[in-house]
Amino acid sequence: MLESPRGIYVLLVDVGGPVELEVGRLGKLVFEGLYAYVGSDQRGGRLARHARKGKPRKWHIDWLTGLGGLKGAWVLEDMPQTMESEIARHLARAFPAITGFGNSDCRGDPGHLFRIDNERELRDKVAEFAGSRGVSPTWWSPAVQKDKNLPC
Repeated sequence: MLESPRGIYVLLVDVGGPVELEVGRLGKLVFEGLYAYVGSDQRGGRLARHARKGKPRKWHIDWLTGLGGLKGAWVLEDMPQTMESEIARHLARAFPAITGFGNSDCRGDPGHLFRIDNERELRDKVAEFAGSRGVSPTWWSPAVQKDKNLPC
């Protein structure tokens, strides 16, 4: 797999917690446990950036990944950016969305961050969405990338 594949991805972040964070214009939010974040990377490099420590905060998700709990991501390689909203809406039917988080470029979506209680259920929902579009999700892990001595 590429260092940081292109396509749509669903990050899995374990915040631990509870932790209160000031997240840009969203203000103070309390996070605890597992979260899934839907994003798009059409040029490559975004997943490696999410895994990098000490990066500047550019996107809402940077506040969470800055805590160091990035477990990995399911990637739907080569899927166009237009699918980002579709998978976010698909996940919103199963998991509570954090309103306004990460969807500034997709204003019609409830949010692109979801509170997850069951990691297996998330995996199944991602696979269900991918299968309905004729693709198979692949797992990207920052730990594997570090083992390969790639810059994360």
